[in-house]
Amino acid sequence: VVGPDQWGDEQYKPYKKKNFIFKTLPIAGAPSLYAFSFKALNRVISGYRPCVIYCMEEIFTFFARECIRFGKEYGCPVVFFTWENRPDYRIGDSFDRIEQDCIREADKIICGNNLAKKRMINCGTDKNKLHVLLQSGIDTELFKPNEEIKKEYDVIYHGRLVREKGLYYLENACKDLGVHLLAVGGRGKYHFKYGESKDWVDYEDLPSIINSAHIGVQFPFSWHGYQEQGNFAVGENMAIENPVIISN
Repeated sequence: VVGPDQWGDEQYKPYKKKNFIFKTLPIAGAPSLYAFSFKALNRVISGYRPCVIYCMEEIFTFFARECIRFGKEYGCPVVFFTWENRPDYRIGDSFDRIEQDCIREADKIICGNNLAKKRMINCGTDKNKLHVLLQSGIDTELFKPNEEIKKEYDVIYHGRLVREKGLYYLENACKDLGVHLLAVGGRGKYHFKYGESKDWVDYEDLPSIINSAHIGVQFPFSWHGYQEQGNFAVGENMAIENPVIISN
């Protein structure tokens, strides 16, 4: 996995555990993955001679275009992931041409939802390339019920602390109902005034925290033209067998 060494106020370090390797690269410009130094990226990829390249950056970016080039250079298939869920949305200008080129050259495209698949079809993608799947799976050996943990909270939210996750409505609903709320997360400017808040925790510690609540709530909504969607927090709650309330 190749990712940024810094994202917002978060810092990341290289990591290795068994056959999982995470390499960090500095962002060359704006805070987006396509702004990696492509020479540095090429050095990392060439050191491993990949069998497949899985690009989770937007398909219309320079980064995606470089992944296509790397795929041709190393003779391996290139798979893209897209979450963009506005079916009629087109990028425009030169970025639209990049997206069209990447769609044509890609071996497979994984869509995070059915609306993303519909958008890809509207962009002229061969339906045989498209698959609707989660971006990655959920470890049900890690996320599972634990009856030994006391239920201390009525409601838990975990994820980014941003307004488009519906946090204003969640906070005020919990306050009006007088329920015990726990919010876990970061990478955002929303600050809860009601309930308890925790910063990001190690992923291995998250199941025990979710187990300490009765109900998980994810309340995303459309924001500035983007259709915010459900996330892994829903599946993590479900794996623990907690009820989940989520907006459509």
